[in-house]
Amino acid sequence: MSAAFKSNPVYRRNARPIAIFKSGNMLMTTPADPSVYWFRNAAKSRICAEIVKRAQLRGALSIVDYGCGRLGDWPAVVRQYPMISYFGYEPDPTEAGVARQRAAGTSIHIMTRGEFAALDGHADVVVSFSVLEHVRDRPAYLRSCQRVLKPGGTVFLSYDDGHFRSRVENDRVESVLVALRAGIRQLGSRFRRPASYQRAVAANVLASEIAAAGLRVDKVRYENLGDFKQLAKVNPSDRRADFVAFWIEVEDRLNASFASDGPPFRGDRAGLWQACLTRTLELKHVNEPHPFTPSAAR
Repeated sequence: MSAAFKSNPVYRRNARPIAIFKSGNMLMTTPADPSVYWFRNAAKSRICAEIVKRAQLRGALSIVDYGCGRLGDWPAVVRQYPMISYFGYEPDPTEAGVARQRAAGTSIHIMTRGEFAALDGHADVVVSFSVLEHVRDRPAYLRSCQRVLKPGGTVFLSYDDGHFRSRVENDRVESVLVALRAGIRQLGSRFRRPASYQRAVAANVLASEIAAAGLRVDKVRYENLGDFKQLAKVNPSDRRADFVAFWIEVEDRLNASFASDGPPFRGDRAGLWQACLTRTLELKHVNEPHPFTPSAAR
């Protein structure tokens, strides 16, 4: 790995859901319902639906995917919705090579490091899925998000959270073991190659870093109930759309009514992290006004 690449703020493990992309059950290869993407991940599916809605309303929309990995369902999305212009950036050269192969025949452009560094105010939407927890230099990463975002645009920052925040209950031995394994995994990643790095992100620390980067938190949402993720793996293809809609509806209700304050844990007073594996932030430029909502204050 070159010194230039090592200086890049985004380091991610290679263990993205590659097997899912290769699976015959994947929507990419068997689109039983082309309106449902990332059917095993409610956060990504919901964000994709929101982006498609915005693109349809505007007639055109540009996306920058920061840490795009192997592209997930994006090739299918841009084929179905050609008004979306997609630009991906992946610092890992192996993953970027696979992304370019999967983008063949589509309008997707996978940027080089130089192209990404030169990008300024280009994106209506910046997406970054399951990247933040693998970033060594979060301030630099967030400054890049701010730099490429257009005025009035949105950053969808969705990252693994509940995986790292196992609650230890003294009367449950298994909870101690889960927490111990999570701690060992994080500690070990610091001594492996950079692409394997992963670490829990404290909500209060992240909030300060977001503000310092010239961004503000517009919305916070807890997503991907663990049991629902397991159920999504076994649903028949003709029921995926119904299941994803129900899954998102349940999480809508949880976030609207039950994200109650609780004892602080890693800078976060919302208790939904105990059941939801993903924390999603919608970010805006700091100087853009927004209506106050309870979710924005969490």
